[in-house]
Amino acid sequence: MPQLGPSSILQSWGLIAALYYMTLILLIATFPCSGCCKKIGWIPACVLSLTPDLQGAAAANQPRTILHSTWLYMGQSKVKCICFQLLTGLQYLHKNFIVHRDLKVSNLLMTDKGCVKIADFGLARAYSVPAKQMTPKVVTLWYRAPELLLGSTTQTTAIDMWAVGCILAELLAHKPLLPGTSEIQQIDLIIQLLGTPNETIWPGFSKLPLVGQYTVRKQPYNNLKHKFPWLSEAGLRLLNFLFMYDPKKRATAEDSLASSYFKEKPLPCEPQLMPTFPHHRNKRVSSSGAEGQAKRCKQ
Repeated sequence: MPQLGPSSILQSWGLIAALYYMTLILLIATFPCSGCCKKIGWIPACVLSLTPDLQGAAAANQPRTILHSTWLYMGQSKVKCICFQLLTGLQYLHKNFIVHRDLKVSNLLMTDKGCVKIADFGLARAYSVPAKQMTPKVVTLWYRAPELLLGSTTQTTAIDMWAVGCILAELLAHKPLLPGTSEIQQIDLIIQLLGTPNETIWPGFSKLPLVGQYTVRKQPYNNLKHKFPWLSEAGLRLLNFLFMYDPKKRATAEDSLASSYFKEKPLPCEPQLMPTFPHHRNKRVSSSGAEGQAKRCKQ
């Protein structure tokens, strides 16, 4: 979790405590505190213990990314399994009027049984209709929707869905899709991939606060198919739907779950068939073996 003040942490945990779902990280309890913790603003808490995130699977002080070891050969069935679980969790969040605002690969955790958990609710907020104004300085840069980059203070669940598109593309390509180093470069990378936005495809585009501050290149082509030439039509259709410039036309979690991409072969694998991290698997096996030996000794 990023460095947050006590009020942000309390708000984050308040949202988690108000929700319960299988793909959300579980807050078990918080504790009253005095002394040094109180002085430096720490809030002791008990949360569900999980295996490492999808981007940094640790093994005995040897960090591993999803591009390393077993993740290097992760096929589409496993990518679909991860994204289907992510979308299921997001559908639940959005139906409860919660927008996460910081979805990225490193904020997705996985249990040793292949269950994906959405974590880090430090920037999450409850939203209402009509939407209230919020700061656009949210979501890690590589996963930030174009309306945020252009200064929109109106935020909807569409910003989470753009991030889902980035996550899906990253898992498919085994590398980040839009690794910008600045907001200007991030906008340029998006335009290189999807073409230059305009009022026709994105009504209200020209009125966004920061549009006049950027000189955008004229690029009329959508290059997603060139980026993923091996991806099926259904997969490309889903990515295009997630990467709609107009937030009002962007795919929702419910739309995405109904996508034919998840119904065509290869189908999403079962969570328990996902690759596991050896030190966790071995710990589970040795633990069950020790329990069995203890039972035999008692007999």
